[in-house]
Amino acid sequence: MNVYGGSHKRRLSGLLACVLLCAALCTGCTGQPTETQPSPSPSPVTEGLNFENKALGFGLVLPTSWERKYTVIADEGDTVEFFSTAVLLSSSTIGTEVDGGLLFWITRYDSGTAPEEYLIQREHIILSTEAYDYMISYPSDIQYVRDTPEGTEYLAMTQDIAAIEASIYPLD
Repeated sequence: MNVYGGSHKRRLSGLLACVLLCAALCTGCTGQPTETQPSPSPSPVTEGLNFENKALGFGLVLPTSWERKYTVIADEGDTVEFFSTAVLLSSSTIGTEVDGGLLFWITRYDSGTAPEEYLIQREHIILSTEAYDYMISYPSDIQYVRDTPEGTEYLAMTQDIAAIEASIYPLD
């Protein structure tokens, strides 16, 4: 007769599972370097529309789906803004202040001088060279009218921005 009432095999299986789990968890405690998998990042755009700003010294690649759908406005300083043309052209304030359609902007700072209070999720450095840091920023307000073709196009374009970030490169 089994002293454990028939559950001896189940207890042994459970004990074995616990031992294996503990062994797996303790492998990180040995002080040996462990190989970690990099977190998935957006694939850089390798083919598309090359955009270069020689004055600021950077280039990037926009998806071919953006052809004739974006506008770039560069100020006289160190900022370049990318807009959805459809939203921008549907704005009622054309010719005055831009109202809507802003997808993102890139600002160049002297190396190491980007304001720390801006280095948050919506604003972060995407390229650093010996001389400059390039920070990308996103609007914090709604830049399109919902349930319109222009709004739908704007939202589709925002889905490409992470890959565009990954495509930035310095100009020589």
